[in-house]
Amino acid sequence: MSKEPMTELLNEVERLRRENKILEKALENLGLFVRTKLECCATDFVGKGIDSDTDYECDMAYNSDEARYECYANCWADAFYKQAERDVKKMEE
Repeated sequence: MSKEPMTELLNEVERLRRENKILEKALENLGLFVRTKLECCATDFVGKGIDSDTDYECDMAYNSDEARYECYANCWADAFYKQAERDVKKMEE
């Protein structure tokens, strides 16, 4: 294999890694918005984008000042990521 195709492949790998970092940061920022502005948790999306058997961890705790449970983690991002992985695997089968 000549140097040029190998260089192109390496450049593409690097481009995909940068794109992945950008998408991960966008997901993180969206999660902050969802959690703080919309006050949503991954459990709010079960059956509406997240399958009920999707495995994710949620860090909810009772807030006595607000008299309700609140999400203190980025569980929705974990849940949507895992759901997307499952969906992609299904498409590839």
